[in-house]
Amino acid sequence: MIYGHPGPGEAPGLARELLAEAQNLEEVIEDVVQDVLAIAQRISRATDRRKAALYAPALLTGRDVLDSFLEDLAAVADCVEALSAALGPSTDRDEPDAARARIALSAVRRIVETAGDQGREHAHIGRLATERVSDFAEFEMLYQQITRDLGRGDRAAVDARMPRFAEVERNLATERASAMLVDVRRRREELGVGGREDQGDDDTDFII
Repeated sequence: MIYGHPGPGEAPGLARELLAEAQNLEEVIEDVVQDVLAIAQRISRATDRRKAALYAPALLTGRDVLDSFLEDLAAVADCVEALSAALGPSTDRDEPDAARARIALSAVRRIVETAGDQGREHAHIGRLATERVSDFAEFEMLYQQITRDLGRGDRAAVDARMPRFAEVERNLATERASAMLVDVRRRREELGVGGREDQGDDDTDFII
């Protein structure tokens, strides 16, 4: 929606349309952020990849919907500025129609700021939850690779994977992941320093 110079009496109606659109977006964003938050909380309580992955499709959908509404909100903000520019600077001699339009536009700006902040905050929460799902997948993939390397007696390959394995375990911070890390470290120490050289990685045996 692009505004040129609204004719007499048009500005209040256009401003009211923007206000109605902003109020509608505020309501739907509120609903979507609650959905995203609920899904993210379930993922935060997940203890393994399978459980976290159950919520991944719903999270992806929620994030896409939220991003779409935030784009719509940004479009409303652009329209507000275009209409405000068409009205020109506020003066003591503003016509009543212009004054009413400015009041409505101020209300739209407040909604855009509040709903936008809320939406962006929860979009960030959604990104963090998505990263957690990915961390679970990476952690279990690394565990399978390290277990394979331990079985081969390949200390060098184990050592190469351990820093990232430990880093992802810290990200997950679950009892199960911690126990898996402790187990791998114990088996690594039992392997000793005489492990044979790496005979090549085959990372295709893990399907996410």
